[in-house]
Amino acid sequence: MNRVSGRIIKGIGGFYYVETPVGLVTTRGRGNLKKDGDILLVGDFVEVTIISDHEMEGVVEKVLPRANSFVRPPIANVDLMTIVVSGEKPKVNLQLLDRFLCVSESKSIPALICVNKTEASRGIAAFDRLYEIYGNIYPIVAVSGETGKGIDELREKFSGLTVALAGPSGVGKSTILNSLLGREHMEVGSISKKTSRGRHTTRHVELLEIDGFTKNARIFDTPGFTSLDLPDISETDLRTLFPELVEYGKSCRFMDCQHIGEPDCNVLRALDNGDISKSRYDSYRLFYEEIAKRNKF
Repeated sequence: MNRVSGRIIKGIGGFYYVETPVGLVTTRGRGNLKKDGDILLVGDFVEVTIISDHEMEGVVEKVLPRANSFVRPPIANVDLMTIVVSGEKPKVNLQLLDRFLCVSESKSIPALICVNKTEASRGIAAFDRLYEIYGNIYPIVAVSGETGKGIDELREKFSGLTVALAGPSGVGKSTILNSLLGREHMEVGSISKKTSRGRHTTRHVELLEIDGFTKNARIFDTPGFTSLDLPDISETDLRTLFPELVEYGKSCRFMDCQHIGEPDCNVLRALDNGDISKSRYDSYRLFYEEIAKRNKF
């Protein structure tokens, strides 16, 4: 039996497909993994024992340490979180966008905002509004999955990285993914007229290689990456998930300033001066109250 290292690139029906130097190996996890509480995730780097060279079958012996992981969807080792919003319908929900950004910050994953459906003037105007809010905090790219606008720029930013696309239903994640892959990989769901949201089309998790000149780039094809719970933190730690609050908070009178109503709060001063977006601060206050309420029980 031969033991090799590799990476899980697909999980479906209890089977995990591991990309290794000797080829793609179909595996299951050994019982001791479940016993130790380990769950196999797409994106995991693992050690595999090949039990059949002819059939390329094996068992996962060990999961290597993860940089980060998610339960829903079940993925690991994300290098870049790309949050997709729409310049048309559905209208951008700033609080949901900020929620995604907070979760990304909590896992120390760099984030990029991708504004899709910018082929028309309304989409470009939406991009400009978002750039005013986020342009000094996060990289933000305007694309059109339909026309291919901005897709090469995304490929360049994804080079060498393992990327997850996240965002509400109906914003065009499937169309963008197809454009990045250079082929019709995903079924593109139709938009419900009632909700202006896309129908779920992806049923399993897979890690795909991006086509074209992008070097060593991978992207997760995931179902259900449409909403996320805030991290399990205290309300006093929430401020660390807003980069601009961290920066302006350095000049507050109190080191433990929560930026709610304390005297000589530099964050509130920056808010009054327009240096911090009101929508971002509103999200902070909303999440602060949500976390405080949750932690009471």
